[in-house]
Amino acid sequence: MRDRGSITYSAAIGGAATLDTSPDRSDFAERVLRGATRRGFTEAPRCVAPGDGSAWIWNTAILDRFHAKEHLSKVGKLLCLDSKQGKKWIQRRYDELDEGRLKSC
Repeated sequence: MRDRGSITYSAAIGGAATLDTSPDRSDFAERVLRGATRRGFTEAPRCVAPGDGSAWIWNTAILDRFHAKEHLSKVGKLLCLDSKQGKKWIQRRYDELDEGRLKSC
């Protein structure tokens, strides 16, 4: 089920793909990101970004907060073996994410 008027069409001449190693998003990916942000995609209780397996799609897809924290937890546990120090590291990353201060690598 979807909300009425929840479909957005975006068309332009040009490619949507970028190299996996590119730090920049394509023009298409920028339009998708603006539309998703405008619609509150990251605030949705469940977010889905379908793709065909192409790397550029996964590099463009928006990660919701719940799954971002899930991945941060996995990284923290791998780095610190689920220790007290690791739990502190994870909580600091959660706080940075919630406050909009988490930096990408």
